[in-house]
Amino acid sequence: MTIVKRQAPAGIPQGITVRADVSYKPSTLRESDRSVEFVLTTEAPAQVWSWERWDIIDEVLVAKGVVIPKNNQVPLQDSHNRGSVKNTLGSVREIKVEEGQVAGRLYFAKDALSQETFEKVKDGHLDSGSVGYTATGTWIEKGKEFEYEGKTYKGPMQLTTQWDLHEYSVVAVGADADAKVREATTDTVNSTAKATEEDIDGSIESEVTEKGNISQTAVDNNNNIKENVMLTIKKDSQPELVIDTKAVEKAAIQAEKTRASAITALCTKHNLSDMVADFIEKDATIEETQTAVLEKIAERQAKPVAGANVNVEIGATDTEKFRSAATEGLLYRAGISTEAPTNGMANASFKSIARECVRRSGVANVYGMSDTEVFTIALRGGMMGTSDFSHILDSSANMAISKGFASAQQSWKLWANKGSLNNLESAKRVNLDDAPLLLEVDEGEEIKQGVIGDRGEAIQLSTLARKLVITRRALLADDLNLFNRLFAKFGARAGNMIDAVAYGILTANGNMSDGGALFQTSATNRGGNLASVAAVVTGSSVDKGYQAMMAQTVGTDGMKLGIIPRYLLVGPKNRVGAHILTTSMQDTTLTSNANGASNAFSDLVAIATPHLGKDWYMAASPMANDTVEVAFLDGKETPTIYQTANEGDILGQSFVAYFDIGASAIGFQGLFKNAGV
Repeated sequence: MTIVKRQAPAGIPQGITVRADVSYKPSTLRESDRSVEFVLTTEAPAQVWSWERWDIIDEVLVAKGVVIPKNNQVPLQDSHNRGSVKNTLGSVREIKVEEGQVAGRLYFAKDALSQETFEKVKDGHLDSGSVGYTATGTWIEKGKEFEYEGKTYKGPMQLTTQWDLHEYSVVAVGADADAKVREATTDTVNSTAKATEEDIDGSIESEVTEKGNISQTAVDNNNNIKENVMLTIKKDSQPELVIDTKAVEKAAIQAEKTRASAITALCTKHNLSDMVADFIEKDATIEETQTAVLEKIAERQAKPVAGANVNVEIGATDTEKFRSAATEGLLYRAGISTEAPTNGMANASFKSIARECVRRSGVANVYGMSDTEVFTIALRGGMMGTSDFSHILDSSANMAISKGFASAQQSWKLWANKGSLNNLESAKRVNLDDAPLLLEVDEGEEIKQGVIGDRGEAIQLSTLARKLVITRRALLADDLNLFNRLFAKFGARAGNMIDAVAYGILTANGNMSDGGALFQTSATNRGGNLASVAAVVTGSSVDKGYQAMMAQTVGTDGMKLGIIPRYLLVGPKNRVGAHILTTSMQDTTLTSNANGASNAFSDLVAIATPHLGKDWYMAASPMANDTVEVAFLDGKETPTIYQTANEGDILGQSFVAYFDIGASAIGFQGLFKNAGV
């Protein structure tokens, strides 16, 4: 037997799934506005063309999974023909989900073709429709079962749990007897006809199963046999129509009551009770009333009350919600976020997100493209591409960097000041410990003016930057670890770098504005803050630091600043000694404390950092005394990341990450150093 690969059926729009539904003669038709209510689709299984599998498959379309456009309206087309606006016959509105089916009212336009189609529906010649949609769901393999909301589905089949409704078409022949033009009284088919129909379905399905991949011609022949027999069954089994005039009259009275009640409730809700009588008298429909009410509300909102504080809040758009959901899904899979998202995208891959972005951009045949083609379009901005995918990558990279940055050890924040500069030029910082003293003033005497000295420490920002690349290979391989491995670790490295810059001011021991080094044993113009004898961390060596810091003075009068050290900064070599000294109940390193007296150094906080060696330092609280300032451009200490154009040999997405940082010692009195041994 020759096996011929199936081809995409003619007449199906690229990238769009369609399923046709057979219906009966309508009885909800209104000639006043040229409309009729249809059951657009049901949850009955149907054979559809799959662009992803490139084959005809069985599908169940979950009704409540429909995504209805915000305006609750889709185009009404002629047999899915979207090549011209002339093929648009009107629109489908009032779309709703009820009892396992999706229903809507078809409104036909006033042009000749639309009117002819409406007349054919009215006379019962056309009673079939077909939905055009794009789907997201679960493929159930042959022999497998899948549980969904209390129901068991057996493969092979597609269970579509979410689908975007794009259009609805009037077609000549349908395929699902459960979906029909909405009627007040539903006609039924006798049991013999049903049994015959089921036998035909089973026969055709068995033949397809036995032959495997059959030719398109064979599929068409099977469908033609089924449709011809089905039409014969409907014709032979159609019961005689009997009109109950009393029931019709009763239904008309009830419909009028419903209309009047709905109009009254709608107008009352929006403070338009004076318009109720006019709407009812003019036989306005509910839809016409809704339109008029919305116009009145818009007029109201356009005229705010004079002097009122108007605050307008705009909610997130559908695109913004999708971008946020995709970002959350990527970060969860990458391990950056530990809380599983509830948006249904916890298992989203680069491929699935890119394909959805391309579809949202208007590319119809996205499900027929290769992964490489999809990524090429997704990463390209502008009219021929989409910025959604790049935005999602950008947002995910930023969050990963921020997460890594927050996880880094940044102990400088405890003992140093954070500053802000508004440009990259050099700035001056005055040591506020030099503030003038308060003087006693006798009654009637003039208050003397105090001036802060002109000595100021220079501080200037430097820019640190690095380029990061998400390659096409990583995207195709769905390598989500790059967020954890590359961007999160970059953020952590940036945080550690700030720590290194701050401690680097201590270890560099550079000159201050008075010409002397930051740490020195003694000087004529200021007190010493460097131990004369290098030693390990002990009670005795630390006590010398206490004494030196508390002896610091300011001004010509030599006023004591009363500095109390709060932090003991050590490297790995002195970590254990510092920990024991500051946390023990008593200090046994001093002979004066051998009797078990309380620890005199328990008010110190030990900070161990890899940025120090054998040298160790003591620092005052930065809230009380100036020590070191670490400044950032406009106070932004987290790295900034932005996308940049790829180089010619790079296939993927490139980012540049940077931040501006500067550090300087702005006061020596609040610091003490011991060179260590």
